[in-house]
Amino acid sequence: MADFDGDGDDDFAIGGRQSIPSLYWWRRGEDGWVRHVVADSYLQLEAGMVAADVDGDGDLDIIAACDYQCNSIWWWENPHPDHDPETGWTRRTVKETGPKKHHDMAWGDVDGDGQGELVVWNQSGWDEERITYLYVVEVPTAPTGAGEWPRTTVFQSTNYYEGLAVADVNQDGQDDIVGGGMWFEHMGGTDYLPHVLAEGAFRRPRVAVGDVIPGGWLEILLVSADHVDGELRLYEWWDGEWFVRVLLTGVHYGHSLELADFDGDGYLDVFAAEMRYTNPAPEDAATWVLYGDGNGSFTPAVIAYGYEHHDSQVGDLDGDGDMDILGKPYNWDTPRVDVWLNGGAP
Repeated sequence: MADFDGDGDDDFAIGGRQSIPSLYWWRRGEDGWVRHVVADSYLQLEAGMVAADVDGDGDLDIIAACDYQCNSIWWWENPHPDHDPETGWTRRTVKETGPKKHHDMAWGDVDGDGQGELVVWNQSGWDEERITYLYVVEVPTAPTGAGEWPRTTVFQSTNYYEGLAVADVNQDGQDDIVGGGMWFEHMGGTDYLPHVLAEGAFRRPRVAVGDVIPGGWLEILLVSADHVDGELRLYEWWDGEWFVRVLLTGVHYGHSLELADFDGDGYLDVFAAEMRYTNPAPEDAATWVLYGDGNGSFTPAVIAYGYEHHDSQVGDLDGDGDMDILGKPYNWDTPRVDVWLNGGAP
């Protein structure tokens, strides 16, 4: 979710792997949502694309990657202000060698050079040796004319990892990487130190990072994304160690997690939702907002039952200044998009 047309409210992009075109974006017009083509070819797109100003022209481009079927990552150049709904964006290469499957990516200045980098997991395809790599990928000086972008492997394992975010966890002025139940501290050059938060089901979580309890280090939230009876956890750095609070139990495939101030009280709240994998979606599949008080306590509210969420996100979709929810399923009733518009403050 991002403001692709620069009009001040959030738009959204969704990709797939079973149709042509394989990537669209939607903008809100006077008569409702207008769908625009991004990728007008058949591509096998994986979950976890990002929006970033790759070419430095002031608008947001899209970076997305292939699933288990190929080893490519691409970026699409935003043609702003020329937004013809039927004309696809220009696609260029980020990666076209190495292992397949790239579930989750993030963007930020993780090496302190003043420029944004792409951070991406590369989990390897089903027909390859199962090694998971974490890359930091540098943007070339002239990205519109380059081939593959230079990448550095900062972590690898025979375990499977997912989930990514970029934020300054320890508040030292340098962005860190959070993913796979770990956070990675940049130690200089191409050296990143992994700090383990959680193992097991939390090697493939959804991740959110923010100043949930104002002051000190940022808090890290993890929910087990592919576990039948999972937990939503908050990690608070206190007196030299991580203190864990369990916010929800019994979460079935919690494949959506975001932080936002839904009620306008100045404190971050939590959006979390279940995926469940089934079609139709179970009647008890839950969509939550947990309202935070700024001290680490939350009041959970179920805003909907019976919806399946796969990487659903939060943003201001109607331009009224409050946070809305964009819901997207994995199996249930696809293709489908649901929007919950926030009727609260402001």
